[in-house]
Amino acid sequence: MKKSRNQEIKKSRNQEIKKSRNQEIKKNRTKIKKNKPNLRLDSFKKYRAIITSVILFLIFNISILALNYYQSLRIDESTTKINLSAQQSGLLEDIAKNIIDIDLITERYVNENNSLQLEDINEKIFKQIDSLIRSSDLFGQTLEAFQRGKDINISDGSTVYIEPIQIESAIKSLQRIQDVWSPYNGLLNNFFNDYNAGNIQLDNIQFAADYARIYTTRLLNENDDITNALQDNSNAQTNLVRLIQIVGIIIAISIFFFIVFRALRQLLRSDAELAKSRRETTEIMNSIQEGLFLIDRDYIIGEQQSKQLGHIFPVKDISGKKLDEVLEGVVPEKNIENTKRFINQLFNRKVHGDLINDLNPLRRVMIQRKNENGSTETIYLSFQFVRSYEGKKIHNVLVSITDVTLAVELEQRLEKEKEQSEMQFKMLVKLLRIEPTILDGLMRNASKMAERINDILRDKKWSQSALKQKVNDIFREVHSFKGEASALELEGFVDIAESIENQLKALRERNQLSGNDFLGIALSLEQFYNLNQDIENMRSRLVNLNMQLDSNRSENISEYFKNFADKIAQRNQKEVQLQVLGFDDVSLDNETLDKIKEVTIQLLRNAIVHGCELPEVRQRLGKPAYGRVRIRLIKKNDFYEIIVEDDGGGILIEEIRKKLVKEGLYTQEQANNLQQRDLYQAIFTSGLSTAKESNEDAGRGVGMDVVKDRIQQLHGKINIRSEVGKYSQFIIRFPA
Repeated sequence: MKKSRNQEIKKSRNQEIKKSRNQEIKKNRTKIKKNKPNLRLDSFKKYRAIITSVILFLIFNISILALNYYQSLRIDESTTKINLSAQQSGLLEDIAKNIIDIDLITERYVNENNSLQLEDINEKIFKQIDSLIRSSDLFGQTLEAFQRGKDINISDGSTVYIEPIQIESAIKSLQRIQDVWSPYNGLLNNFFNDYNAGNIQLDNIQFAADYARIYTTRLLNENDDITNALQDNSNAQTNLVRLIQIVGIIIAISIFFFIVFRALRQLLRSDAELAKSRRETTEIMNSIQEGLFLIDRDYIIGEQQSKQLGHIFPVKDISGKKLDEVLEGVVPEKNIENTKRFINQLFNRKVHGDLINDLNPLRRVMIQRKNENGSTETIYLSFQFVRSYEGKKIHNVLVSITDVTLAVELEQRLEKEKEQSEMQFKMLVKLLRIEPTILDGLMRNASKMAERINDILRDKKWSQSALKQKVNDIFREVHSFKGEASALELEGFVDIAESIENQLKALRERNQLSGNDFLGIALSLEQFYNLNQDIENMRSRLVNLNMQLDSNRSENISEYFKNFADKIAQRNQKEVQLQVLGFDDVSLDNETLDKIKEVTIQLLRNAIVHGCELPEVRQRLGKPAYGRVRIRLIKKNDFYEIIVEDDGGGILIEEIRKKLVKEGLYTQEQANNLQQRDLYQAIFTSGLSTAKESNEDAGRGVGMDVVKDRIQQLHGKINIRSEVGKYSQFIIRFPA
């Protein structure tokens, strides 16, 4: 109990001491506040002369600009009037020329009543009459605008309001023109009325022509006087603007020097404080872990940079240099131009800084840099740009450079794993949709193709002819397999095949080849092996998990060809109706069936891409919008027969002839002597294609080479029939 009471007494005492201390602090604060100077008011008094001068300077500049703007508007108006006055002279000459020409020409068509019918006048007179009407209307409207003010169309097609001319000499000339123009216009209107009535009176034409001969020169002289008066007035306005500008410059310079003089005294007082601030800034810049520097509106880099910049950025001694020059050779040229535009927007106060941060072209840049060992390493730098204000003015832009290599590498690793997972999932879904026997055939062909290409690459024949033959042999194998993979929509295989074909196409265009040129193909083949192994692993997992395909997803060879045809037609914007006969009714060994499928796929692709026309073209030719393609497999006594036919445009032998000359395979004279049979045989030449551009389905010049090779392996023969504009038919026979 006693202890508790002592604690209460101690607590009460502490509260009283604390209360007394707070009252004393509050009292001292009140004294300080009373004695504290008003810094804002003192600063205003200190810079009152400068502030007043600046305000006067701004008011004066705004006044000069407003006066210049007003005078510029007057000069623009005078210029418009001068142009219209010059146009009036041209219109007077056009009116006189047209009416005199009409008078001379119509004399030949006058009848006994001294009039003529419109049907007697040739087309040339009609054009001159139309021109006369337009010229007289435009002249009258412009004259009215000069006298009373009016909206009028000018040469650039816009409409402007023309104020009445207020120059005394020009007003008198306008009145004299009006006095002459009124009867002149009346004569023209009489002629126009006759013209609209369909019966032109020769007297009206002659009166108007005579009037034009007499008064046109007078009207032109008066109009020249108006033009000269307007020009003199414009010159006077220009001289006034020049005088205003000279006076304004003198006064502006005077105010400027006054402001500079007053400001210099304040700047001298601030030098010591600035030196101290600079030392503190240097300490901060040496301790910060980012590369920092400032740039101005001209992209010039400031003198102060953080110490870490030298370790991050590959270019040294960048002070005073332009940012775009420093970035040359470090980042792509396109990024440099985009960076300059981006920085220009940062210096534009109207553009909100946060809104354009996403447009930063250097948010993440890959750079090659030499490390401490002297070897080159790839790093990723992130540039950030922040506005630096002086008051409300954007004075500089602070550039911050951060090494984000570790973050980028982690992101790339995660993205690669994500893509691989997605690809495997998509591949798994597609494998589930493929009928097992067809998938087995694809995998057999994939392994065979890889082995054949590997054997071709290992061949140690290094002559130019042997190397070129290697290109053709690999091209044939890859193109054949790509067709089958494309039919099953296995994009992974198709992409690798496309990559190999692009490399082979480039090798074909070279004059000299070496063994090293095939290294890229070997790397792509390794990717093919890896993908093939991934698919085999997926199939194994499906078997281990006892996953069975739904019976509704079973697919025979006919459906396989139809699905393939639909995909090709869709990619080439065509409509095709495919009929497949006989393929599901015969029993063949796997090797023979694989070769038949390869041949049929290539011929089916050709029938759709090269044979069948676009729907609009077919309709224009009187054909159905959809092309008809039919493939048949027929078992006869001791041989099989494959027939692929379409009702398209046929084989264009002249296009083949031109292509043979263009590729340098024949001279023009030799090509002209080729018969139809020879030209049909030429389509099997490796590298020859009549397609205008290369894509997944055409343009490589390998498809028919594959057909030829597989038919030889089947010990078969091929016969071609075609009629331009009607059909093409390929008949292949091989022993049973």
